[in-house]
Amino acid sequence: MRSFALVVFLFLSFATLAQQARQYAFRHFTTMNGLASNGTGAVLQDKDGYIWIGTQNGLQRYDGNNFITFRHRISDPSSIPSDYIAFMYQDGKGNLWLIGDNNRVGIFDLKRLVFKEVPVIGETPDFYLPSHVAELPTGETMLMRVDGTAFKYDDQKKQFIKGDDVLHVPPNWKCTHFAWDAVGKKLWLGCDSGLAQYNPVTKHVNYKEHNIDNDPIIKTYENVGQSSWLTVTKEGSLLFAVWPDMANA
Repeated sequence: MRSFALVVFLFLSFATLAQQARQYAFRHFTTMNGLASNGTGAVLQDKDGYIWIGTQNGLQRYDGNNFITFRHRISDPSSIPSDYIAFMYQDGKGNLWLIGDNNRVGIFDLKRLVFKEVPVIGETPDFYLPSHVAELPTGETMLMRVDGTAFKYDDQKKQFIKGDDVLHVPPNWKCTHFAWDAVGKKLWLGCDSGLAQYNPVTKHVNYKEHNIDNDPIIKTYENVGQSSWLTVTKEGSLLFAVWPDMANA
């Protein structure tokens, strides 16, 4: 959670006699000048340039000059899922996904400015369970929970269904995060029992004591333990965190 401050970066470029340089202008927002809450759970810039801020007191859109604030209304099912927006993600189709602190998940229509909840078919916890939405390179939109439960979005039925089989998770493992390596063309999985990798060319799942492709990263980090987060940079570098230690590959 990002709390007590929100910094919006406005990028300005200018040319000097010697070289092209980039300078950054910073503007600091708090509740004193427009922010709905000093506690924020998520921030992103959409494809149209608007900055969306998920706070503990509503969802806000910032256009560079003004804030528009959206709040949950019990009597209005098209209002945001909760006043505390814990997660946001814009997918490849332009959908803005929201997750509230009550586990409600859905799509916020950026044109009509209304929310449409997406049902999650299966066990729904009666307490907040941190979750996030991410996309596979094959186009599937996944809802990943911190307990290792994975759901796949059914675009026809407009609902999430169980989707553990889509991720090629090792037997008896639970995956909490995944990331696609666009350079190496491999899918990396952050799991409760360590790091795993799916190679779509060989169709092998590589992990500790089962490294069929003899992948050097799996070999080096086969004993890292539970992976709590991971991502792959556009250059192809794998970054991941393990509990209780941190590691980068």
